[in-house]
Parts: sequence; C-alpha cells; structure tokens
Amino acid sequence: MRSQDLWYFIIDGYVEPTTATIEMALSNAGHVLLKDNRKKDNKALGLIQQGLNESIFVKISNATSSQMAWNILETNYQGASKVKTVKLQNLKRDFENLKMKDSESIDAFMTQVMSVVNLLRQYGDDVDNKRVIEKVLRSLPKKFEPVVIPIEEFKDLRQMHIDELTGSLIAYESRMSRYDEGSLEHAFKSQLQFAKGRGRGKSSNHGRGGRFTGQSDSRYEAVSEEKS
Repeated sequence: MRSQDLWYFIIDGYVEPTTATIEMALSNAGHVLLKDNRKKDNKALGLIQQGLNESIFVKISNATSSQMAWNILETNYQGASKVKTVKLQNLKRDFENLKMKDSESIDAFMTQVMSVVNLLRQYGDDVDNKRVIEKVLRSLPKKFEPVVIPIEEFKDLRQMHIDELTGSLIAYESRMSRYDEGSLEHAFKSQLQFAKGRGRGKSSNHGRGGRFTGQSDSRYEAVSEEKS
C-alpha cells in the first residue's frame, strides 16, 4: 500500500460528498481531486480484497471504501483492546503448552512454534529469541537430551539464533534416523540368520532312511514296535 501511495486512504480516508448537490457544487479542481481520490481508494480496496480468501472476503463484501474494509478486518482479527488482551492471553497459554510429540519431526514442531511466536509478536508481546529457544529446549522429547544438554551448558542462549538451534536439532534428528535404520537392518539380518539356523538344525535331526535321532528317534521306535 505504501509503495503505491495508498496507505493514506486506509488510515485517514478522504472526504466523499454526502449528496449529489454538494458534488455538483465542487469547483473544477475539486472534481479532479475527488475523481483521483476515488480512483486511488478503489485501487486500495481492490488490493485488500485480492489478499483475502472467500470465507474472509464476505466480511468486507459490503465495504464501500478501503478504510471501511480495513476497519472491519482490524476489528475482527485484532479487535478492540479487551478482545486483543484475551487473544494475547490465549496465545501465551498456547505457547506454554507447546510440546513436541515423539512421532513429530523437528521441522514440523518448529513451524508450529514460530506460528505461535509470530502471532504473539503481532499482538504486542515482544518474545525474544532467548525465550523461544529456552521453550523449545524444554519441550523436546527425552531422546534429544544428548544435544539439548550441551546447548544449555555451553551456548550463550542470548546470542544464539533460532535458525541455528533448528539446524542443530535437524542434524541430530537426521543422525538418529540413520542409526535407527541401521539397528532395524541389523535386527532383520539377525532374525533371518536365526531362522536359517533353525532350518539347518531340523534337517540335521534326520537319520538314515528318514528316521529321527535322539528323543524323536525313541518315540519313532516305540511306535514301530507297537505296530509290529
């Protein structure tokens, strides 16, 4: 809006003649100015409308100026001071309740965290990086302790950037994933070798002529004697 010199119309608006008589009484310069103001205001209103999806657009569909549309959106999504306070409290609660699930990836969790953080900042809570990083470190599953403890003990969290923390956690998550895949492959190979060993053991229990040896052989002989 500012780049196209339209922000003024959203904040201050312009004077629109209330009747056709008043408009007709304008001087030539007044008519030129009114036409230019209407053109710019319509452009600003169009830009606002283009930035909304259908479910939100209906809220401003009856707005006749960019200032009117903006005020409707501001009331709905930022609200009066009381509504703003309630939303800020809810966002703070959401922030404190954030906790990464064992099945969740670092990338997905950090996206969730930053979504809440950005909303907090929009509503006036100046959440600094240190506070976000401390919250993330407290919210990780136990499997991340080998990387969390060194960060807490040896890193200056006031100087650490969120992107740096995210990169370290993603790298550790990737290493853990490779180790898990290796362990799974090792377990599968062990199970396969055990199955093959059992197969060889069964075949070695067969004596000559298809008779069994050992305990099984004794049972076979007993049955043969009864039949004879």
